[in-house]
Amino acid sequence: MKQPRFRVLRYFTLLCGLSLLQIEQAQSQTLTQLAQFEQWPAVSQLIAFKNKIWFANSHPFKDTNVADIYSYTPASSTTRYERSLFSQDAGNPVVFEGALYWPFEDPRRSAGAGEYVVTDGNTWRWRVIQDGRAMHVHAMGICNHQLVAVTGSWTGEFLAQQADNSWQSQFTYPAGSASFSRLVNVAQYKDRCMLGASANGKHEAKVFSLSNNSTKALSDWPSSDRVDELTVHNNSLFAFVDNGNQRQLLHYNGQTTQEIELPASDRPRSLHSNGETLWLATQIRNDTNDRGRLWRYDNKGNFTQLAKLKQTPVSVTSHEGQIYIGTYNKNGGSLWVYNEEKIASADTKRSGLQDLSRQSGVRNTTSSIQKPSVTPDTSVTPDTLLAARIVDELLPIISQAERIGEYASALRNTLARHPNLYTPEFGLAITQLLDHPLPDTTVTMFTRQAVTYRELVHWYLISTLAINGYGRVDPALINREDTSNTKTASTHGSGKIFDPSIASIVAIGWLGQNDKASVKALIQRLNKQSDPLWVKADVIGALTAITGQRHAYDINKWNQWWNAQ
Repeated sequence: MKQPRFRVLRYFTLLCGLSLLQIEQAQSQTLTQLAQFEQWPAVSQLIAFKNKIWFANSHPFKDTNVADIYSYTPASSTTRYERSLFSQDAGNPVVFEGALYWPFEDPRRSAGAGEYVVTDGNTWRWRVIQDGRAMHVHAMGICNHQLVAVTGSWTGEFLAQQADNSWQSQFTYPAGSASFSRLVNVAQYKDRCMLGASANGKHEAKVFSLSNNSTKALSDWPSSDRVDELTVHNNSLFAFVDNGNQRQLLHYNGQTTQEIELPASDRPRSLHSNGETLWLATQIRNDTNDRGRLWRYDNKGNFTQLAKLKQTPVSVTSHEGQIYIGTYNKNGGSLWVYNEEKIASADTKRSGLQDLSRQSGVRNTTSSIQKPSVTPDTSVTPDTLLAARIVDELLPIISQAERIGEYASALRNTLARHPNLYTPEFGLAITQLLDHPLPDTTVTMFTRQAVTYRELVHWYLISTLAINGYGRVDPALINREDTSNTKTASTHGSGKIFDPSIASIVAIGWLGQNDKASVKALIQRLNKQSDPLWVKADVIGALTAITGQRHAYDINKWNQWWNAQ
């Protein structure tokens, strides 16, 4: 049922019969499938960066412990596997000051600290938002020349980066009657930062406007369960609102909110504006094949159908005169391109640095990527006295099971928020602590998963090494006998499996631990038949990071490469 206080914009005329069919057939010729992925069902989070289209291949809304990052280069028509995140899925990325920031929508390492990666296209760093309390980082964006992030947990938070590795919470969205609350979208609209929220059962307007240190909900916005796809176009704000199975497209002009009736009553899935044109991807209702459509919305308020999609669209972006669409299909997600010659090159949403600068005044400067490669700078000699002090500080915490408790909060918070987290001294201290004897008493995590105390501590220490970027992991840990049932782990309720062998696989990749013993151990684990596919995803991510080989999920090619060494 439509909200009675909104004027419905009837901006289009539906075509029907043979003429519509002819248009669809003609337009489908300009839609080309660029890549299909057999491993995971969705291609999402499309973003243009350094003349490439970057995207995630994952399984949204299911705890399958995977978020693979790929890039597509239009100039060479090539798709390349880039990285695997230690995350159950990837959040919405952003380009800021020459670097691509990609949030962990649901990090596997912990529950309590937001995480993201940053890359210049070659070098990757893993970072923690040390302020606030988060289970998810749903999106990163730019507001008033600052890098910002929105998170979800027992409260949703809006945080702004003050300096490298320094964040400050600027708005908290309480759960209220809901058990969990999220801020899921962020966009700059004029001089304000706009936030979209999600909290089932908490019925209120869920778009918030931040300006001059004050925050308020838009009074003319309808109540809903969730607000998604905040998109700025032609001095207006567009967004989707969800109420159960009902999803609407709304338009806000700075004063009033109006509902836009969608073409053919389709279900809206994704919006994208390059500053001059607005595109909408929809899912066809009551279609057993889950097909969709791509539309152009013109300045007069009309929708024009551009193409009919064979799969469900989930993400849209534009770059250099072409529209790229990521789709969902149970047999594997796909990347598509629609060629439209008159598309302007200013891609201002989820796009490259030049275009983001036009949208929000971001400085066009070089990114401050600190390390030139994934391999730690071995010329840096750690201060052994500082490392010893860190060991003395952490040893009492890891040595007493009663200090950890059910949620391991003492250890997790100390590691994630340590002031020396990114230093070589911290890496040396963690490496030394891994040799400290620990009891094998059983503890139960928040997942109701029973693990030994030693395994739990090693899980956090090793995964912290991956974030730190210094130190070393014993490759023998990769192929030790599992005490956690990783074969059925992908069906676990939380998707978080506290197995040190999994943490070791990932850490070796982020440490750049490129020695023969490490590569051999990873190849052996890659060929372990009993592992679920998401574990192989971790191994492939580590192998790619330390060897530079990009065979993705082609295990035969990995074996051929290794045998030739």
